[in-house]
Amino acid sequence: FEAVNPVTRLQRSADGRENWRLGVEGVAPSGQGAGAGNALALSLDRAVITGGALRFEDARAGTRLAYDDVDFLMLWPDAAGAAQLRLSAAPYGQPLVLEGQVARFADWIAGQAVPLEAKFSAAGARIEYDGTGDLNGFFNGRLAVDVPDSRALLAGLGQPGATVPQGLGQRVTGQAQLSLGQGRVLALDDMQLGLDGQVLQGALKLALGQTPRLTGALGAGQLDLSGLMGAGDTGAGAVGWSDSPIDASALGLFEADITLAAQGLQLGRFALGRAQLGLENTASRAVLYLQDVAAYGGQISGDLVANNRAGLSVGGRLALQNVDMQALLQAMLGVGR
Repeated sequence: FEAVNPVTRLQRSADGRENWRLGVEGVAPSGQGAGAGNALALSLDRAVITGGALRFEDARAGTRLAYDDVDFLMLWPDAAGAAQLRLSAAPYGQPLVLEGQVARFADWIAGQAVPLEAKFSAAGARIEYDGTGDLNGFFNGRLAVDVPDSRALLAGLGQPGATVPQGLGQRVTGQAQLSLGQGRVLALDDMQLGLDGQVLQGALKLALGQTPRLTGALGAGQLDLSGLMGAGDTGAGAVGWSDSPIDASALGLFEADITLAAQGLQLGRFALGRAQLGLENTASRAVLYLQDVAAYGGQISGDLVANNRAGLSVGGRLALQNVDMQALLQAMLGVGR
């Protein structure tokens, strides 16, 4: 089978029906009676699509996707066996390639969970999955990530000019046990995440819904989060306070409950010791808890709040115990006496 410049339209109706499912209950394959089994009984030695257009419309989610110049290759010589697939496109100038192998491909099309392998590559980045999965959104397997240049990857995904601060993922490596099942909860267990050489370990869960909710616990050794302080923490070139409105609408896009335990923290000028932190975000109100932070010979605890429920307000409470104030002020203001 070979097609040149075809248009493929994939649709999911509001009630969940999908137009790419072949083994529909109550519909018998050609040449069989209504009472016969309707298992898919075909194979394709080789299917090739060149220069195609792909359109996906999900009435349930209210989303539409469109891709042009799509190339596709599928090898499926045995109806009861595995299929190898390769899909590539370059919607933003750089090739995006998805390759995979699906065991018992006919069972997979019919909605059963089968062993599968998948690899996504773009701009030198690789994301690999090895486990099981089905068309209903169930996955359970090992995930590995290697992104040598996140800026290049973001450009290849249609975000040119987007950058990630140093220490927060200009280079990303990682692996985890991934699961996604009923309840639409994506879990990453036994996770190791490398951000520019810094390693975090732990587990995360993302509940996929109208407002995604991220929960989990992470641990790290010495962690440099100076990138969160911005490029201008020295004040060089400052011309006064900006009068531009602060857009904190992002606080309403997600909810979170995450803890972080680190052996040490670097925040710009501030060098902190062992730290226990917590972040909660609910209904556009985010709270950063400083549960136990070693700093300048003493301890700092308290919370910092950003509340955008009725316009942005920022506040907090801090308690300092046995802190060397001269050392703290020197780090804060550069004042030596």
